[in-house]
Amino acid sequence: MTSRHTNPEQSLALEALERIDTVCMQFEEAWRSGDSPRIEDLLGEFQDRERRQLLFELLLIEFNYRTQQEPALSLFGYRDRFSGDSQTVDAAIERFSGVATHTPDVGPPHAVPQKIRYLGNYELLEEIARGGMGIVYK
Repeated sequence: MTSRHTNPEQSLALEALERIDTVCMQFEEAWRSGDSPRIEDLLGEFQDRERRQLLFELLLIEFNYRTQQEPALSLFGYRDRFSGDSQTVDAAIERFSGVATHTPDVGPPHAVPQKIRYLGNYELLEEIARGGMGIVYK
């Protein structure tokens, strides 16, 4: 589970946070059991700030599981998937990767930004090697 303190949203009522936590725990359990649940299916009953907070939390969980399966996954595709919630998506991408979301997702694949990047709990300092099976970072 992720920390709500990283989201720019204002604090929510305890009951709302409990509903969000329940959905997040179910979502994460589905990922652990090998399913690939859809975030869109879980947002329906939530409105406004609660919906944005839930989306933020679910995105962080999905980013974590999907990047374990696809290390080269581009998180910026989520902007199209949730085009009406671009600020929330950008906040989640920035929180998860440590990269400012205004940076375009272009350039050679071996380029490592000058700014330190984070992938989950990992700090990417520089590229060490590259091959047919992937990239090794320090």
